[in-house]
Amino acid sequence: MVEGWKERGNPKYIAEQIIRRVKDHAYRVNSIEIDPLSKSGEKNDITDVFSTMYDVFAAHGFYLETASKEKDSGLVMVRDLLKTENDMPALFVFRDCGEVVTQMEDYMVDPDTLKPSKDNDDFCECLYRAVLRDTQWYPATSVTPSTSKSVIL
Repeated sequence: MVEGWKERGNPKYIAEQIIRRVKDHAYRVNSIEIDPLSKSGEKNDITDVFSTMYDVFAAHGFYLETASKEKDSGLVMVRDLLKTENDMPALFVFRDCGEVVTQMEDYMVDPDTLKPSKDNDDFCECLYRAVLRDTQWYPATSVTPSTSKSVIL
């Protein structure tokens, strides 16, 4: 089992690699989100990361959106999923996801400011943004090709 992948390259190359993996593994994709800082703020800036990746995804029928900035709400929701009202987790991470487990275990809050750490927080950031979307899982057998939308990248 492959835990995940790390890739380096320009935005067009990264978007193409995402498309290749989606197709190779026949992933069902609901939406693809990117960090809000990927947009330059200029209205017609076609050189920013968002615009470059948007064009690649759109060519393959996928829609790119900017992710939420509601960090505090997202982290509260993740915490609530890790320990629900009945003291049971509603969110599980497989043991073989080593990098994910490491990042979650090492995720710290500054005791003075009570702000979450920005060091090695990629998975934690993606997780709280996915939780904010109220992502739902549907078995592949109950999804028709026209409605096969259940994964956030």
